[in-house]
Amino acid sequence: MALSDCYENLNIVMLDAHFDIAKYQNTNSVNRIVGSSTEDNCLGNSSAKGLERVHFYECGNFISYLLGNNLIKPQNLWVLGVQDEILKERNLESHSNTKCFQAKEYQKWVKKGVHLLTKADLVSKNFRLDFNGPIYLSIDMDVGSLASVFSARFMNCIGITYKEFLKTLKKLSGFLRNSNYPLVGLDVMEIDIHFLNACSASRFNDRTKTLVKCIFQTFSKDLESSNKN
Repeated sequence: MALSDCYENLNIVMLDAHFDIAKYQNTNSVNRIVGSSTEDNCLGNSSAKGLERVHFYECGNFISYLLGNNLIKPQNLWVLGVQDEILKERNLESHSNTKCFQAKEYQKWVKKGVHLLTKADLVSKNFRLDFNGPIYLSIDMDVGSLASVFSARFMNCIGITYKEFLKTLKKLSGFLRNSNYPLVGLDVMEIDIHFLNACSASRFNDRTKTLVKCIFQTFSKDLESSNKN
């Protein structure tokens, strides 16, 4: 949000097993009641005294919030490695009559220009990223869940392997450097510290720590260069 004030054409590149595009709601589904009975509070009784509307966004809808409030331009958002169930048929139109809450949001934002690459695209397609401004890179470690990463917050699918993860980082670094635009920010998300500690004493070949180190080694020089400029 802060960087969008600084750069008109901020490009966002996300590695994520999920496209967090649940429709943003301006108010919570259960309103918080101040000074009311427990029953009124649970029911969200709108006539109860002291009703407060709760404004929020969270991990499932923050992209919808940023796009809906024009903080990110759809054509400047690249989401790579998505494995949501809705994409299995690779045809969003086939889901238009389903009750899946994601279907219409997927359709809407892809039609508006969001670049959406599945796991299959990421590992087998000769994809290309064409940036038109400074870049922010966000990596959710669940993009490698149950393949190279066993310490992610959500592990409900089999992600990319260790070699595929490293290859993807190398590709991204190449696209970034060839673009002549600066890397202005980087985050690594969705690490579960409890799993991390448990896996270190288990038979799982968890590469989470190694991959996080590789991420910062790969992009730290780009961040330093950006800061100097």
